[in-house]
Amino acid sequence: MGELGGFQADVEYLLQTLGPRITAVGCGVTHTKPLGQWRRGEAVPDALTRQRVDVLVNVTRLICDTYTGAVAAAFWRGANPELDDQSALLLVADAPDGAALRRVRADIMSAAEVLVCV
Repeated sequence: MGELGGFQADVEYLLQTLGPRITAVGCGVTHTKPLGQWRRGEAVPDALTRQRVDVLVNVTRLICDTYTGAVAAAFWRGANPELDDQSALLLVADAPDGAALRRVRADIMSAAEVLVCV
């Protein structure tokens, strides 16, 4: 249960920091209902979704070390010149597998580092 407990805390962090809609989109789900189920430990998402949550949490924490949750949410939603004017959120959500997600994770982390170093 330790790993799930950590996952539940990560989902709670995202819900509190980014809100349910941004979190749902980033996780690749179309509704917010699964988020509550995951947070309460009533359901466990697939491995790719858990990896998406990990990316969302790590990048959001990096941004929130310097800025607010609102800035992190704007980073995820907006078109980013460091990402060829694509939305970081959609890059995560649209990654079809773990290998693709690892590639976009590196690009998104670099874009977030540019933001926090400005």
